[in-house]
Parts: sequence; structure tokens; C-alpha cells
Amino acid sequence: MIRLMAGPNGSIQGPAEEKWGYSSLTVADWDHDERPDLIVNSIWGKVIWYKNIGTKYDPELAPAQPVDVAWKGNVLKPTWNWWNPKGNSLVTQWRTTPVAIDWTGDGLTDLVMLDHEGYLALFRRMKLKGEFVLLPGERIFRLEGEVEPFRPNSGKGGGSGRRKMAITDFDGDGRLDLLLDSLNASFYKNIGEKNGKIHFCDMGPLDERKLAGHSTSPAVIDLTGDGIPGLLIGGEDGFFYYKDNPFINKHR
Repeated sequence: MIRLMAGPNGSIQGPAEEKWGYSSLTVADWDHDERPDLIVNSIWGKVIWYKNIGTKYDPELAPAQPVDVAWKGNVLKPTWNWWNPKGNSLVTQWRTTPVAIDWTGDGLTDLVMLDHEGYLALFRRMKLKGEFVLLPGERIFRLEGEVEPFRPNSGKGGGSGRRKMAITDFDGDGRLDLLLDSLNASFYKNIGEKNGKIHFCDMGPLDERKLAGHSTSPAVIDLTGDGIPGLLIGGEDGFFYYKDNPFINKHR
């Protein structure tokens, strides 16, 4: 059983959250051994991963280990953290999804998530001297018409982080899009790359219903096996909500 908790001093908001975890995760082949692993963030903001030492269909997870970054200089962390990262581990904002995905299309699993200051960043994966290396975050994402990097949360302390996300080609145009928590989930359409920057168009929420006071957890799932991603949302009321994809023709 895996249960991440703050303990007496792991929450920004104090010991009243001792038993809370705020876990958010992605399943992906992190070490490229053709077995899905677990990449997790939590109330601590420590990004960790659990290696699958079983099989693809009968997984067994090894103890957690840190996701390390090949930092250039100081190891980065949120300024309000009272504790320092160990070694080269990745410590970022709490309650945010670490999306492990091959963003660059080179066959290596990258990481896309909020960095220590709340900017959406690409942590690019490389293979050097036979070892997989995760590079420091690059703020390559922009909203349409904006010059500054995309910053889903500029809050500090307890108001930081809190962004849940999923990445997929949601509209079937061949580019990876972003689904971000909102009153349900908002669709950020990838409208292309220019001068090394990825630009998103904010298409707004995918539904009119409000499903959360704090945060929803959007994900995608192909329930019908037709290759079309549907929207799956975890709500704070403990229910899952499903919505058909409104952007792809079901009869294509």
C-alpha cells in the first residue's frame, strides 16, 4: 500500500494537515524497460517514482526513489520551503501533476509540470553515456498572444501549486494539448511552435457544470477503444465524471 502523508511538518498549511497527502500521479515507462512505472507528486512537492519490478499486467512496485535533475548550479525549490532538497532531487510546488510523456517525440519520457515558481515547464530527457538524464525545466510554453512564459499559478505558500493536468492530442490535429483543472477542466489547444516556444489557445472549460471548489483532476480515457480520448474528471465529491470528446468526429 502506498499512502503519502504530510506528517507533523510536511504541509505548508501546518500540522492540521498531518494525515493529508494531496497525491497526484502519472503512469509511464520512466526507465524505458517496457514496464509502466508510477511518477508521483504530493503535499511535499517532492517528485518521486516507483519502479515497476513486476510485469506490464501484473505490476509490483519497488520503494520510492527521487526523480533527479541534472541541475546547473543550485538545486531549485520554492522559496517558502523550510527544508532543502536532497542531492539533485526535483522539488517543486505541491498538489501539482507530474505529467510523464514523450513531449519532444524522440522516444524518451520527458516531464511536463509546474516548476518551483509556478511556470509550466518542460523537463527534457536525454541519454548521455548510456544513462537517462533529466534536464532542468525550460519555460517554453506561452498563451496565445503572450510574450511571457505561461504561469498557471503565481501564488505563494499555501496558495501555490494546486494545478492538476493531463496532456494528450485532444482534438486529433497531431499536436499535444493541455487539459487543466478549472470549474471542471479547461482545454488549452496547442496551436503550434514558433521560435522554439509552444503556444496554447485557451478554449475555456469543456462543460458548464462546476465540479469542484478547490481542484478537479482531469485525465483522458478511451472507453470505447476507437482511439478517441474522452475526458475523465475526478471531483472533490469522490465521484468520477465522464464526457465524450466534443472535438473529434466519432465517425471519422
